[in-house]
Amino acid sequence: MTPGMWTVSIAFTLASIIGLGLNLIPAYRRSRVRTLGTSVGLAVPDVLATPLSDRLTRRSIISWIGSLIGLAAVVSAVELGFIVPTGDESGAADLWVVFGGIVIGVSAGAIVNALTLKSVLPAGERFARSTAVRIDDYLSPIDLVGSRIAAGIGAVALVAWILVTATGLIAPDPVVTVGVVVTALSVISLFAFELAIRSILDRGQPVASPAELAWDDALRGMSMRSIASAPMCLGIWGALAVCIDLAQVPAADPAVGGAASVIAIGAGVVIFVGIVIAAIASIATKPQQQYLRRLWPEVAAAQPVKAA
Repeated sequence: MTPGMWTVSIAFTLASIIGLGLNLIPAYRRSRVRTLGTSVGLAVPDVLATPLSDRLTRRSIISWIGSLIGLAAVVSAVELGFIVPTGDESGAADLWVVFGGIVIGVSAGAIVNALTLKSVLPAGERFARSTAVRIDDYLSPIDLVGSRIAAGIGAVALVAWILVTATGLIAPDPVVTVGVVVTALSVISLFAFELAIRSILDRGQPVASPAELAWDDALRGMSMRSIASAPMCLGIWGALAVCIDLAQVPAADPAVGGAASVIAIGAGVVIFVGIVIAAIASIATKPQQQYLRRLWPEVAAAQPVKAA
């Protein structure tokens, strides 16, 4: 591994240890619930403060552990030679793989957390909604459609790389291979995303009050957005890396190389502009409150809602 990869890996490991340790501090756990309440637009009833704190702590621990496992998998793959470092002195290209392992680990942790959470049947009467829920009740277009488009862009970049190398127009290069690995992971993670969110939807929501159901919806939406982050981030990162690198890899025919460079640079610019637009749209539309607008419009209409 390059020095940059080792530096990032060690720094992230230390950050993970700190993140895991914060879960042991009661004040931090209470503050996290209040902060989340403000973000998702819900008040925090006293009766739900402790259960919510416990669920967020469980989620945090599993996410940190998942990210560490993802990082360890990437480090092992590099050390065993399954992923060949590019040899770039700056190590910038190799960091794409490190970040990719971390993102997949977080997404996998969200899947494990959501699908292994045991529902506790409330004593007495239960509360339930009268209509069925859908995926778009929890995920805004920026997350649901965006993750699919991003993985699709990654798939296109992957196919383009296969074509130009198979035809001999451009020789395989380790720098490009890193981007190809990331785009391939984005496609795989998209299939996992599609299966996981439908499994989450199929799980019951045994609750005793509307407030408890609203919070369960909020946490469902959080889990789905975490899972969606893998195909979204990896698809964009990988495609952008492939475009940037293909623009620099020399071709056997200078004319072909020039044309490929122009196309790759143009595609990279389009992808980068798309990232900026998506980021602005995400800030403006508050996708973390999609569930609130779709399933609890009366609460959304009363915004802003302060956490109790």
